[in-house]
Amino acid sequence: MTAANKVFAFDLIDATRRLEANFSPYLNGEYICLMATNVAMYLQTETGVGGFIDIQKFSRPDRIEEGTLGKVGNMRIIKSPFVKSYTSTTKVYPTLFIGKQAYGASQLQAMQLIVKPLGSSGTEDPLNQRMTVGVKVSFAAKILQQASIRKLESAGIDSI
Repeated sequence: MTAANKVFAFDLIDATRRLEANFSPYLNGEYICLMATNVAMYLQTETGVGGFIDIQKFSRPDRIEEGTLGKVGNMRIIKSPFVKSYTSTTKVYPTLFIGKQAYGASQLQAMQLIVKPLGSSGTEDPLNQRMTVGVKVSFAAKILQQASIRKLESAGIDSI
């Protein structure tokens, strides 16, 4: 992996082809591409046939989720600053391509809010200045259809 390994529109079109070849169903008429903000810049600057379509050109702007950057073909691009990277010879970012029923999540118990009032720390808080609030939740996630998930590793803008 080098800094020259970037994600372009062709890579998203190829991921769409691979998901379709695996009979992965669309999610509301398209697939989802989740990528790091540092990777998305290459797509935004690419032009040409089949290239990046900006969010302002969507036909249904009322159906735009937060973080949506645009589209390439039938692939909706959602950028996130929370995509974890790792370092080999350069900083590497995974880009995920997801179809319908790729994964499932289930809540195993109801969310529990725990509030400890001021002074509940005893001798640790002699002036009763500390209060704590926490949330406890338990859930599980599982891949349901491996054929509906693809991953592409590439460099980001910070790898230059």
